[in-house]
Amino acid sequence: MRIKTIMSLKPTVNPLRLLLAVCSIFLINICLSAAPCGCKDLPQLRERAQRANKAEEAWKEIFAWARGLHIDISPPDSNEALNARFGQLMSALPSKWDGIMHQPIDLSVVPKKIGGLTNNGEPIFDPEFEARNCDEIVQGVREHEETHKRFFFSHPGQVLTGDLLRVRAESEVESYRAEKEYLNRKVKDMADCDSCDGQWHGTITYTNIDNFTSKTTVSRPVASGNSSSSTLESTNTLNGIITKSTSNEWQANSSAVVTFVNNRSTSGQGYCHGGPGGPIGPLVPWTRNEVDITQGSGNSEGKVEAYIFLYKNNYQISVRPLTIRGGTLQYTTRYSLSGGCSPNKPPTSMSSSSNKGEWGTDKIVGKANYGADRDILSGSDTKVTSTPSGSTQLAPGETTTITNTRTITKTITWNLRRCH
Repeated sequence: MRIKTIMSLKPTVNPLRLLLAVCSIFLINICLSAAPCGCKDLPQLRERAQRANKAEEAWKEIFAWARGLHIDISPPDSNEALNARFGQLMSALPSKWDGIMHQPIDLSVVPKKIGGLTNNGEPIFDPEFEARNCDEIVQGVREHEETHKRFFFSHPGQVLTGDLLRVRAESEVESYRAEKEYLNRKVKDMADCDSCDGQWHGTITYTNIDNFTSKTTVSRPVASGNSSSSTLESTNTLNGIITKSTSNEWQANSSAVVTFVNNRSTSGQGYCHGGPGGPIGPLVPWTRNEVDITQGSGNSEGKVEAYIFLYKNNYQISVRPLTIRGGTLQYTTRYSLSGGCSPNKPPTSMSSSSNKGEWGTDKIVGKANYGADRDILSGSDTKVTSTPSGSTQLAPGETTTITNTRTITKTITWNLRRCH
């Protein structure tokens, strides 16, 4: 495509179609690639990061050329010229680039077209590229592609006034930089591969949430005594993260947050006396309320037991969370009385605290099927168990209902890898 063609476009031209025309060689569709990158892929991951760095520098040279900064070199007149010059630079050492920029353009070194965009702007690509590259390498090209599209759409005015080739060159600089930075981060994340010991390394996180509710209601005939009800609600949340880097021990950092609320209400009727020798008044209803609130929290660090069981078609992760001891507990109790004989006592409140909180749970287990690479285990598993509610009558002549409900939710998430 030549500059004069672009200059003849009307302002209503869709920048997407121009993007399809000039950037299809370097935009690669991202589908499901072969597998996540493992330690065996680290050399290839580094090579791709180095290539992206070289490509960024090459496009800086081409960008200067497209801007007319090389006064002794004729400016590019087509998108094909940009592609060919890029191919020439990438096939040579950077120390040779100045001489190459003064050489004639060789269209035989145009890079292979490995992808592009559909008319709707959706990426398409060569399936062979996906098949021979792991996830992080392919994701690096996604970063390239998204940067390319955003940059092109942010400069529609310059495209329509004839600056398409300059904008294309500048967008390649930004796009390869984004790809390079992403790949370098992934290389850093896999630094433990350089000290391969054949063991599993990574992180395991877990959450154990224990919700308990108990409600008791006792109703008696008016003449036989008082009636009462109580509701107890508690939530115990235990969180933890387990890591293993270069040592053979699993280290955990665990925390707990506990809330316990017990509401008790007792009601009845009684006679109010008018003092010594005074008359006895009628039955007067009364209600006594009591609320107990316990809030607790704590943290713990240390070694934990973590096991990985590998089976033929699936695997299992099992951890025994740390027991937290010495947690902080804050107790608050409030009383109030309404009705009955006057004068009533005003509501009262009592508070206290301790550092004797202790929380723990039994082992948490997660199961999953293997992915494409059996040296990479990644997944999450949640199990919910509930205790059905029940009712009990304690004594004849009265109606007593006790309902207990308990739900425990255990979640475990893992991201592990090993090298050979």
